[in-house]
Amino acid sequence: MHKLWEKSTGYNILRWYSHICIKHCYSTIKVEGRDLFPDDGAVIFASNHCCTMMDPLLLLYARRDTTAFGARADIFRKPKANKALRWLRIVPLARERDGLSAVSGNQQIFEEIVECLDHQVPFCLYVEGTHRPQREIQRPIKKGVFRLAELAEQETGKKIYIMPVGLTYGDFFRFFKPVKVRFGKPMLLDEVRDMNSKERLELLGDRIQDLVDREVPERNHGNIFLRSLLAILTLPLFSAFAVLSLPILILSAIFLPNFKDPAWNNTVRYASSLLFPIHWPFHSLFFLLLNYYQDIIADIKR
Repeated sequence: MHKLWEKSTGYNILRWYSHICIKHCYSTIKVEGRDLFPDDGAVIFASNHCCTMMDPLLLLYARRDTTAFGARADIFRKPKANKALRWLRIVPLARERDGLSAVSGNQQIFEEIVECLDHQVPFCLYVEGTHRPQREIQRPIKKGVFRLAELAEQETGKKIYIMPVGLTYGDFFRFFKPVKVRFGKPMLLDEVRDMNSKERLELLGDRIQDLVDREVPERNHGNIFLRSLLAILTLPLFSAFAVLSLPILILSAIFLPNFKDPAWNNTVRYASSLLFPIHWPFHSLFFLLLNYYQDIIADIKR
């Protein structure tokens, strides 16, 4: 089994392929704060969690290097899933709802994470403890991030930075909308050493929230008559793009009913598109026009 920090040619190839694919999932991907990455010590990313697997994929895209992640422990129960997720540098973290015996097993995982940090590979924790398609951070955030930072500092003797990350989606459920990944100023443990647990969590929660746009600005779409006319004129193109992206659309349609949570929509579409790279441009253009039509309909109903 690969360790979290070990280099892997297969992993790097898949990461490169993933970066190319994800650019076809969003109309724009804006990354801010890369210049804030510290040159010394180790980094723990503390991020909000909105859109299931798209969140780590976007952070990985923004980071542009090996990054390890924590995920809820129940998805690791099947041996094949456990092996695949660990190869992807994802480790299981039990939550309080999983029971005290399960949570106690986190200590062994923390040791793996500390080893990962000691080898200069960042680790990302989703501090809300679950994904929520909202722009307000769920409070209180989980205290494990500070426990991990203190353990890593103690075991490695290195500076441990907690770097807040804010993800802002133009839409949580619709494909090919804009997204923003924003890195904030890293926080050293020395900054919060004299604070109690509640104060620490409030401070980190505020810093993450400051990186998330609470509201996406309304766009001025322009004259509804001209837009409707353009929509009619582009219908033949829309039909062509639909046909040319059928393999991805069909595969997505097969798997989407298995996910009751609509936050998984774009993850399923992304996973389906991985298998059909030739169809990516048509799939993106299909959703570009579909979003255009939906916006027109929404404006007419207002």
